[in-house]
Amino acid sequence: MTAPTVSQEALDTYIELRQKRIADIWRAFAPPKGAVVFAGSSIVEEGPFNEMFPDYTVINRGIGADTTTGLLNRLDEIIALKPAKLFVYIGGNDRSRLNDNPEAAIGRLSTIVDRLRTETPETEVYVHTLFPREVEHAAWIEEFNRSLRWLGRQGSISVIDTHPLVLGENGAIDPALTNDGIHLLSEGYRRWQTLLQQGRLPPVGERDAEATKQ
Repeated sequence: MTAPTVSQEALDTYIELRQKRIADIWRAFAPPKGAVVFAGSSIVEEGPFNEMFPDYTVINRGIGADTTTGLLNRLDEIIALKPAKLFVYIGGNDRSRLNDNPEAAIGRLSTIVDRLRTETPETEVYVHTLFPREVEHAAWIEEFNRSLRWLGRQGSISVIDTHPLVLGENGAIDPALTNDGIHLLSEGYRRWQTLLQQGRLPPVGERDAEATKQ
């Protein structure tokens, strides 16, 4: 029996309505200000960040299939949280959903960071390079990440380079770390956790020890 096909228009409508439902719920149940916030697409939405960083108050603002355009449109809700730290992972769906080029995606991402710096200047903002996915996306992702790293070197954006964490052959994601060529299994999140614990989100004991030294 052949599975029923879903038109792209119907899929886009489903995604849009789902994103609006999630945003409505977030607005209705406002979390505390000054927390650590993760914002982005499905990679963020599926992330067990509260379990990964139990020493922090963590708020997940990931929405599956989101794009830089979508994040820009809902940025007011994130700014209202006045995060202590904000970790952004966004951009991969700009190719698959918007059929856009890396330059345009980076431009919108830069606008996002500029608004955050202006409207919530106390927030530390970090942007992640994109994880690899199926090999046909490798060139697009590499160009996006190259531009993002360049902005990081110029001091325009604070970049966390997560791309190498799950990199396999030919620019694709390591198949041992995914079950669909896109999303991470637990080991991928564990590697991400270790990277942030060694830098921007150290366990409380290590953080307090570092503060004492200063």
